[in-house]
Amino acid sequence: MKKLYTVLLALLVSAAALVGLWSLVDVDATESVRENRRLAQKPKFTLSALLDGSYVSELETYYSDTFPGRETLLDANSALNKFYNFSGKEENNMLVIDHTNNMGEGGQAMTPVDPVVPEETQPEETVPEETVPEEPPAEEIPEPNYEDMEITNLGAIVIIGDRAMEIPTATESIIENYAGAVNNIHNALGENARVISLVTPNSGQFYSPKDMHSGSHDQQAMIDLCYSKMDIDVVTVDAYSKLEKHKSEYLYFRTDHHWTQLGAYYAYTAFCDAVGWDAVDLDTFETGSYDRFLGTMYHNTSQYPQSAVLKENPDQLIYYLPKADTTAAFYANADIGSSTNTTYWTYVVNAELPETEYNKYMCFMSGDHPAAMITTDVEGPVALVLKDSYGNAFLPFLTSHYSRIYVIDPREFNQDGKPSLDLAAYVAEREVDDVILVNYAYAINNAKYVKWLNRLVGLAYD
Repeated sequence: MKKLYTVLLALLVSAAALVGLWSLVDVDATESVRENRRLAQKPKFTLSALLDGSYVSELETYYSDTFPGRETLLDANSALNKFYNFSGKEENNMLVIDHTNNMGEGGQAMTPVDPVVPEETQPEETVPEETVPEEPPAEEIPEPNYEDMEITNLGAIVIIGDRAMEIPTATESIIENYAGAVNNIHNALGENARVISLVTPNSGQFYSPKDMHSGSHDQQAMIDLCYSKMDIDVVTVDAYSKLEKHKSEYLYFRTDHHWTQLGAYYAYTAFCDAVGWDAVDLDTFETGSYDRFLGTMYHNTSQYPQSAVLKENPDQLIYYLPKADTTAAFYANADIGSSTNTTYWTYVVNAELPETEYNKYMCFMSGDHPAAMITTDVEGPVALVLKDSYGNAFLPFLTSHYSRIYVIDPREFNQDGKPSLDLAAYVAEREVDDVILVNYAYAINNAKYVKWLNRLVGLAYD
């Protein structure tokens, strides 16, 4: 028996030695396509880093990310998870995994999807009153046959076929408070600027089973409620109707929570309708594309075997270049235009993203920043846009109408450790004509986001 133990120990030590040697000679990967993220790189050794413990910690993270055969082991683990998660019973083709995400914009914890409620028991007050559409209704597109699809509910993220979606839940008091924050901005600005509100639904409203976009999950009802509580002088943009009319087109990514730029374009045409402008024809824009885009929905579900279908069906990102000559600069605070505060210069739409950039949505405005300024060769008014990341794909279309566009992320101001901003003074000083709010359904249900909007005009509600 002692000899057997000796042999087993020798085999174990030999295997460990081989893995160690392999790790010394193999080429370290820089990113994981499977996890849609960059991997940690070997830290630089310094005596101070060794003494304060940061070097050892970074070295552990580096080795964990570059362990030989890591991707293969992850695939094997996913296969085992699939085996253990399989219950042997699939009622209505729905697999439910207990998973609570934190995918909401600005740190909103997402609310798990409500239990399925029969249609006849849906509360009447959540159904918006019918209105006469400004355009002829589009031909009714039948919903997919969900009985033939596997539906996986990961907390408030639902995977249906090869599409993953967030399913928001309405909190009426917060929606009304969001409208109140817009009114507060409108009142603080007075006659100095026009206030325009654009609230857009996400993909869950159009591509999920009816139970997941009705009742407390009905995003049209959320938007209607929100707009009904805004001051009459606030211009509200009906992006919903435009998106619904074109829902058979590629309006939202399947592996990411954002809309495509085509979806943003239809919202832009609704914006032009609301302010009385002529939208630029889509066919006149120069376009390009990025292939194999795996976005946030894949990234946040990649540990589950059900997300493998997302990896096998990546998105294509098609972008539309601004027609105007544009420049864009990004800033760490509201001192926009200061050469000492400029973070860097870049494109409104970047047609030359490096291959190492896995998040292709970064081609729009290079992602989220505290502040930005876009200048164009257009002789037009001046705008200031308050937005979440949905606004990034929308901004390029505004460059056809405005001479200058200031961009502010409300999440980055008037908090501990963040710069301050007095929006009313800022608008007056910069002679801003239009203040435009662009947010999606999660933002209007986010109490923190409401607070950040109020703080822009000196109101700090708890």
